[in-house]
Amino acid sequence: MCDLSGFLARGAPLNQVTITQVSPPAKIGTESIGGKSYPAYAVKMTITGRLTRIIDYIGYVENGVFRSARVQDVTINGTEDSWTGKFTVVLIAQR
Repeated sequence: MCDLSGFLARGAPLNQVTITQVSPPAKIGTESIGGKSYPAYAVKMTITGRLTRIIDYIGYVENGVFRSARVQDVTINGTEDSWTGKFTVVLIAQR
């Protein structure tokens, strides 16, 4: 999970957002892919920045090096150039 943390941190300056809160990865159960079960982990995040940059960051996570990563439970609030995005990154890991 350390690689995930580094990946998430590197994406912030690339997408011009600020990570204001991030939870440690927590196991949330298992997910089934192709009839096999794999452990799933969740990281809750809060970021701030321009609306388009927050959307770009979410795309960075979903289209990045972690092919099994997805973003869910997204809420974005704000006005003009001051926005806050809250979401959960779910990663399915290999055993």
